[in-house]
Amino acid sequence: MKKNLTRSATCIAILLILSKLLGFLREILLADRFGTSYIADAYAVSTTLPAVLFTLVSKGFSESYIPIHARLIPEKQGRLFSNTVTLMTLFSTFVAVVAALLAPQITGILAPGYEGVVAQLTAQYCRIMVFQLPILVFFALLSARLQAQEDFIPGSFCDFIIVNVILILSIYLATPEHPMMLAYGYIISMGVALAALWLYARCKHGLRVRPVVDPKDSDFRSLCALAIPLGLSLLVDQLNGMVDRMFASGLGEGVTSALSYANRVQSILLTLTTTIFIQVCYPRMNRHFAAGQREEGSGYVQKAILIACYTSIPLVVMFVLYASPVVSVIFQRGAFSDDSTAITAACLSLYALGIPFFAFRTILTNTLAANTKQKLILRNTVITVAANILFNVLMVRYWGYRGLALATSLSGVLAAGLMFFDVRRLKLPVFTRHQALDVAKYIVGTGLAAAVSVPVNRCLQDSVGTNWAAMAAIAAAAVVYIVVTVLLKPELLVWLYTHLPKKMQILRGFYPVSGGKDNE
Repeated sequence: MKKNLTRSATCIAILLILSKLLGFLREILLADRFGTSYIADAYAVSTTLPAVLFTLVSKGFSESYIPIHARLIPEKQGRLFSNTVTLMTLFSTFVAVVAALLAPQITGILAPGYEGVVAQLTAQYCRIMVFQLPILVFFALLSARLQAQEDFIPGSFCDFIIVNVILILSIYLATPEHPMMLAYGYIISMGVALAALWLYARCKHGLRVRPVVDPKDSDFRSLCALAIPLGLSLLVDQLNGMVDRMFASGLGEGVTSALSYANRVQSILLTLTTTIFIQVCYPRMNRHFAAGQREEGSGYVQKAILIACYTSIPLVVMFVLYASPVVSVIFQRGAFSDDSTAITAACLSLYALGIPFFAFRTILTNTLAANTKQKLILRNTVITVAANILFNVLMVRYWGYRGLALATSLSGVLAAGLMFFDVRRLKLPVFTRHQALDVAKYIVGTGLAAAVSVPVNRCLQDSVGTNWAAMAAIAAAAVVYIVVTVLLKPELLVWLYTHLPKKMQILRGFYPVSGGKDNE
């Protein structure tokens, strides 16, 4: 089992990196085809609706399923899965039909500044895309059931790889004259992923769904009691993005899509800090907390926080220093102009400030969920969303679209602080002095990396140009950061090193040796 956990984490890390590369390719292609035009604006807003509905209706249930599943005897686990899939699929289909009928009105709410052709196209996109909701619901619950059985890789492959490949193909086939291909690709990508995962689950695990409609079932009601607050908490990012787009719709053409491009880049990188924890460690963490093993469960949270710090702290500095050349290299081609780069880079540098705090909020929210503290999750969510709206109102008046991006980061800081305070009140040792020392070492490494990158950037600008000089500076910074942190021996890197297979432990004599065994 321990070896399986290490292997699964490694495979998911590889799939995640491939997914992010495909995600970047998808955004590059979208920017090349449509830039920051009204079509890109319409697409950015219309993808918000299914994302918001999915997070509210399904993601809360799929992530809450694991802690409830861990507390049930095997005989009840199958019934809970069938009952949940049946009820949530019926409910999500009903929600999708209502949303499709009200698409023009919903567009008016999501983008009150849109008029004419852009409002019309947005409504058409919404009318089609909302029918992805029941597919997403089924997929998320099926993936959660497999994760509860510690089978992680197939769901990740379908979600990370199949979906992105089909989305890239749909963007390639779409043109300004035939923009509806973007909406059709959105539906088809998830449908194919669900079919592939269901076929695997049937063949590998013999999984069946026997239609059960019992909303009064005690296990399902326990699931709902946890899923609704958790879903609302997970909805924070989507709601913040939706609020940003509502304000941005009145700031002129291109601002909405520029915010969307910037937010997608930071969210793609944000997932690198939390996805392995959520998909691989979360089920086992739940079993420890369900068994009353608080120290063991908190150990996973400690490692997740350290991983988030190690990856996110240098990302913040990189985007503050080099947001403009990064956006230019990724997006500036085809219909993506200099003005588009300037707006997107300004938003990205401000969104990036919140990356560590977004990661902490995700980790700590799942920690509260594993301890079934749904009321705390709900309270913090309401406070965070209200604060983001207030920050938006105050900042958009003085800083325009920059204020919208900064407001989102500030709401992330607030959310992380609230979650951390509540976890500490539960007396869970999720952040210790040893971890604080580790974080200090990451900051030292980041500072030295930034100090090296600046002269590298200046020296190369005349010979290779601004953009590629920045890329070389970022590469040099990455090397310095890794080398410095390895030399400083933070607890996280020592732990990761001892979990490597023996043949990969090349620093013997400097780092401790595990004896080549994979362990937890």
